[in-house]
Amino acid sequence: MTRPGDASDLGARLADLLAVAWIAAFAAVAVAFALAYPFGHAFDEIEHYSMIVALHEAPTLFPDLGAQRILAADRAGWSQMPNYLAHPPLHHLAMGPLAGLFPGDVRPVRLAGAALVLVGLLAAWVAGRRRLASPADRLVFTFALFGLPATWGVAALINNDAALVCEFGLLFAALAADRRRPVVVGLLVAAIGWTKFNGFAAALILLALLRLFELRRDGWRPTQTDVAAALGAAVGAVPTIATLLRWGRPVWRPERFPDWFDHVRPEIAATLSPFDYAVWFFDTVARRFPARIDSFDLALPLLGLIGLAALALRPAAGPDRGRDLARAGVVALLLYAALHLGYGWRSMRETGSMVEAQSRYYLAPWVFFAFALPIGIATLPATVARLARALVVAVVVVASVPASLVAALVAPAAVDAGHGGDRRPGARLLAPAVDPPPPTPPAPPGR
Repeated sequence: MTRPGDASDLGARLADLLAVAWIAAFAAVAVAFALAYPFGHAFDEIEHYSMIVALHEAPTLFPDLGAQRILAADRAGWSQMPNYLAHPPLHHLAMGPLAGLFPGDVRPVRLAGAALVLVGLLAAWVAGRRRLASPADRLVFTFALFGLPATWGVAALINNDAALVCEFGLLFAALAADRRRPVVVGLLVAAIGWTKFNGFAAALILLALLRLFELRRDGWRPTQTDVAAALGAAVGAVPTIATLLRWGRPVWRPERFPDWFDHVRPEIAATLSPFDYAVWFFDTVARRFPARIDSFDLALPLLGLIGLAALALRPAAGPDRGRDLARAGVVALLLYAALHLGYGWRSMRETGSMVEAQSRYYLAPWVFFAFALPIGIATLPATVARLARALVVAVVVVASVPASLVAALVAPAAVDAGHGGDRRPGARLLAPAVDPPPPTPPAPPGR
């Protein structure tokens, strides 16, 4: 005989079990790939590892980015290939001692990056669950938070986005807490600024929007968190200001991007309109969201997710702190996307490079956006909300790394079927593809 509440309790337990299974799959795949995936240029891995080794050999808060080089193929010496990375040095300095303990072995540094991602996402997951009453909403949050395939790649390979995801996860947890700790918020904002410029821009947008939504509700009332965030932003801006003073721009740019980067076809560069570039840009970002790049287009599903999350902007969504976080997450993602598009357009016009359309640049603000999804869905009628939750989970699973691995095992020939010639997104705009070369043989020490 079924007692009242048994069905709902069973559903809650099943949702929690699925959430834990999804997180476990994320951790298992990240560790497995960290131990076994070939080392190379994926996610700029050899470039990041080279910067880690360089800063371990000669620690500095203000590296001469124009003098950096890439390690040779055997990682025992330096090649003459210039390193094109233009990031603040916090992550690379922090990973230096670990790289020094295991010279040439990238696996410990990879595993440390996986740990960073897990710590950040788990912190956000615990904080977000506390503000979601429905087990179904918590399940949507879990799948969205741990669902972007690029997050799995960042967790498995050496990349400063691992630190950025960790920092944004901790920032979300700090802002979602019932009692905010201003010092923690300030330190995290400063750390983000010393990790990656685009993450710093996203963090400032998020904090400004969050404060705006709170002010609309509570009126002007300065808080200790405001002061701490402002001080953290000032400290976080130091590497950007230093770059601006030294090179005349907030982000250093190499004299020439590598040949294997996507470049616009020279014959159409001068006539390419901003609209055509924007279409290509967002189509490319969408096609890079699935685990298998360009295996299918996620543009429409992503627009659907944004629409669902945007429902959190409705007044009916409520006035509490969780709603403010959700609203800030939606609007910040849209503003960040516009900023990203503008930066990519300017880079293309100045250098011909089309490399800025990267889905992994959205991993950090996605932590807040993932929380907005269940908040927005909860404003829908119950039947529609159930369907929306199922669709979100389905989209995430189909695009995921496990689904890609299953597809490769079950029907390896079908995965790439139907794509002839150059399969890169927007190939009609791009110069012919060039494979990235291995670093040259070891050269005399020097960068």
